[in-house]
Amino acid sequence: MSTIARSACCGVVILLLALPGGAAGGPAFEVQLAVSEPQGISRQQEPISGGIPLPRGQFPAGQSFALFRADGSELPCQSSPLVVEADGTLRWVLVDFQDDVAAGATNRYVLRAAKPAAARCWMG
Repeated sequence: MSTIARSACCGVVILLLALPGGAAGGPAFEVQLAVSEPQGISRQQEPISGGIPLPRGQFPAGQSFALFRADGSELPCQSSPLVVEADGTLRWVLVDFQDDVAAGATNRYVLRAAKPAAARCWMG
C-alpha cells in the first residue's frame, strides 16, 4: 500500500481528555480535546471529526458549541446531535472541523457550550 493510500485511511486520532460535570449553576462546560497525527505526515486543513459524550440532561437538542485552539483562538466547527434522550436533551454530539496538524504532532483544543449568539460551532 502506498504512503498516500495509508495516510488517507489512517487520518488523525482524537482523544477525549476530560469531561467535567458542569451541573446547573456549576462551572462552565468544557471538554479538552487532543488530535494526534501518528503517521508522520504533515496535514493541511485536515478534516477532523469525533463524537463527544455530554452530561445527562444538561443540554437541549439544539445546543450550540464553540471550539478553541490551545492558544485561545476560535476555530470554526459544525456540530450535529448524535444521541438525543427521550426527554429531548442532548447526550452525544458530533463535532466536525478542519485544522493543520504537523507531522507527529498533537494539537489541543477546548470545546465549550456556547450561547446561541456566540456560537461558532453550528448545529447541522
